[in-house]
Amino acid sequence: MPECYKFALMEIVEEMETRDDKFYYLDYTGMGLSSEYLRDADHLNYEGAKLFSEIFYKKMQTIIQGEHYDN
Repeated sequence: MPECYKFALMEIVEEMETRDDKFYYLDYTGMGLSSEYLRDADHLNYEGAKLFSEIFYKKMQTIIQGEHYDN
């Protein structure tokens, strides 16, 4: 992702966080999955999608249950 897009996204995230204390930004860009889970540099393959879905589901359970969120 080009740096200008990352910068624009972070500006939006920061603005949303100041507007709503229930706003969550889940950043999974640094997961560091091995190549066996990737279709290409930007997309997961089937196994990667299954793994990510499990990780995301667990994180959402934590958020919904009201536990402290620490990305």
